[in-house]
Amino acid sequence: MEQSVDLTMRAGSTGHHLAREVVELFCLAQILTGDDEAAIALVMKAMESQTAVRRTVIEAACDLLSPEIKSAAQRVYDGSSFHDGLTAGSLGVALNFETLRSALLEMNLLIRLVWVLRLAEGYSTMETAKLLHVEPWLVGKALAAAMIRLASIFQSQS
Repeated sequence: MEQSVDLTMRAGSTGHHLAREVVELFCLAQILTGDDEAAIALVMKAMESQTAVRRTVIEAACDLLSPEIKSAAQRVYDGSSFHDGLTAGSLGVALNFETLRSALLEMNLLIRLVWVLRLAEGYSTMETAKLLHVEPWLVGKALAAAMIRLASIFQSQS
C-alpha cells in the first residue's frame, strides 16, 4: 500500500511538471509566432518528436515564419523598425508577463524573435543568426532595438 501511494504521488508530480512544461512551450510558441493556432500546432509537433522539444518548437517557428522574417529583417536593416510606435503608455498596464508579451508581439518580427532566442532562450548570436537565416550583425542590431523598446517601457512603469 505504501509503495502504491508513493507511485501515485510521483505520477501526480510528474503530471503537474508535464502540464507546466506544455504551458511554457505554448507560451514560447505563441510569443514566437504571435498566433494561438500556430502555437498549438508547433507544440503538438514538438511533443511528437519527444527529443529536444524546446528546440523543435523554436526551429519549427523559425521555418514557419521564414518569409516574414526576411521582410522584418529588411526593416531592421533600414532602421525603420527602431522607433515604430511602441510605447508603454499605449500599453496602459502594469509591467508583468502580459505586458512583456504584449510588448514583444507589437515588435517587428525579427526583433521579437531575436529577443526571445538570445535573452529568453540563451542562444548565441551565431545560433540565432543561423536559425533566422540572417547575418550575425543584424541579430545584434535587432537585439539593441528590442532593448531600447523594453527599456522605455520599464522606465515609464517606474
